Amino acid sequence: MSCVTKQRVGKYTYLYESVSFRDEFGRPRNKKTRIGKLDLITGEPIYTADYIRRNPAIQPSTITFPTNGGNIVSIDKESFEYVIDRIRVYGVFYFLRNLAQKIGLLEALKGSFPILWEEIFSLSCYLVAPDAPFTYREDWVEEDKHLDVEGMSPQRINELLLRFDANARDGFRERWSKSIGEEKFIALDIPSISSNLNHMEKNEWGYNRDDEDLPQINLRVLFGEKSRLPVYQTSYDGSLDAAATLKATISEFIGVVGDGQISFVMDKSFFSDSNVNMLYSEGIRFLVSVPFSNTLAKTIVANESRDADKIENLKFTGGAPLLGLRRTVDWGDKGERARVFAFFDRRKAAKIRERLYADIDNAKNTVALDPNNQKLINRTRKFLEITKSKAYKSALSIKVKDDIVAKELESAGWFVLMSDHLHKPRIAIDNYAMKNVVKNALNKYNTLLGLERSPTLDDKRARNKEFIAFIALILSSAIRKTMKDKKLSKSMTFTKLIIELSKLKSCAVGGYRVIRPLTELQKTIFKAFDMELPVTKPLSRV
Repeated sequence: MSCVTKQRVGKYTYLYESVSFRDEFGRPRNKKTRIGKLDLITGEPIYTADYIRRNPAIQPSTITFPTNGGNIVSIDKESFEYVIDRIRVYGVFYFLRNLAQKIGLLEALKGSFPILWEEIFSLSCYLVAPDAPFTYREDWVEEDKHLDVEGMSPQRINELLLRFDANARDGFRERWSKSIGEEKFIALDIPSISSNLNHMEKNEWGYNRDDEDLPQINLRVLFGEKSRLPVYQTSYDGSLDAAATLKATISEFIGVVGDGQISFVMDKSFFSDSNVNMLYSEGIRFLVSVPFSNTLAKTIVANESRDADKIENLKFTGGAPLLGLRRTVDWGDKGERARVFAFFDRRKAAKIRERLYADIDNAKNTVALDPNNQKLINRTRKFLEITKSKAYKSALSIKVKDDIVAKELESAGWFVLMSDHLHKPRIAIDNYAMKNVVKNALNKYNTLLGLERSPTLDDKRARNKEFIAFIALILSSAIRKTMKDKKLSKSMTFTKLIIELSKLKSCAVGGYRVIRPLTELQKTIFKAFDMELPVTKPLSRV
């Protein structure tokens, strides 16, 4: 005797055929087989092809589908070997595969991983497509129309991560760097990619700029200057000073790209007189953030703040208006010339001012209510002048130190960069902004890969996960580059683009993959990326 049962797992409700029987000893037993699941939108059951074949009664005589041309197509089930297997998300898969083919990524993967490239590419697509934990990857592979990849269970993932090594990764990087075909490169220093992983050789308990009590993975990622695509990625110990590793990184990068010019982009933690002098003496091109603890940044802002509102200094980057200007200064004993770029964000300055005023006002009120709290008084003494009242011993006289507050706000909304070779403020801020975009992406991929969920993960699997994240970074970088070039970023975000593509569905009918109608926004996306619109085709022609 059999019946159909339901089981909720995450956001899905799976359907099981439950069959009762007695074993050889006469004991009652039950066997459950998954036969489908409920559609997330309609709630209707979507059965597997095997279950449909075993149950002719649930098959309709005719299946009707709207195609992406807007027509309704009716298909006689007897004309085909089987009917609907399932409805899948198709737009993201179609988009990422065509994008990877266009930029040469698939060719490099196939050449380096002839057996495993589909699994590697599939996992990389998962990192780019949804915003979901890595534990849901098996559901995602089932839900999306993918390559010929079997289930992505944790066991299969662990097996995959042991099936390729550093030689295979190096082979890919060599093929990929040659396919980029660039002569100038940008190297981004990405410090403090946090991880809970305990068994990675290069994770150390070093200085963490995010103030997290976690081991650190410090990365340097090499990009093509024109393509804005990642070419190579390397990591170094979290406890090592960045300057101490820079020369070794240069040698490593030159080994990958030959004699191409490399410009290093670094944050303010790298900035010091000795480090900048080393960059000049070694002839290394650079762009570095200047902290306000340095006299140079303070002097530039003090001298240029009066010109902050001039319209000719207005710059736009990523849709946000900035005021940016350039000044040339002398550097060092050898008369080096440096370009210093100062940027002012009026909205950020206003937010900092509002937050500081609110904090000071709250501190005043709190101290007044608790005049005997010495710890609180000491903590607020920087901005408040607190004295005991002569008339009333229990009362306090509280006065704001206006000069200290004004000094605190001098650099509010300002950001200073220094370079040896760049000339335009817009290029300088765009190059530096790449650092934050890449770091945010790598942090997301690190989380989705579930490194923190694998306390016994060995170094080989960790490096292979890092490599898969690098492939995902190539895909997301290619998307962002085209969105910016075609001005799509003005009307939608990266996440909005992926969500819109996720709405495009397909279904397998007989020997055909039928594509549902495209929205106008989906057509706009495919056109911007110079891709053909997906159409209904035989399954062998995905």
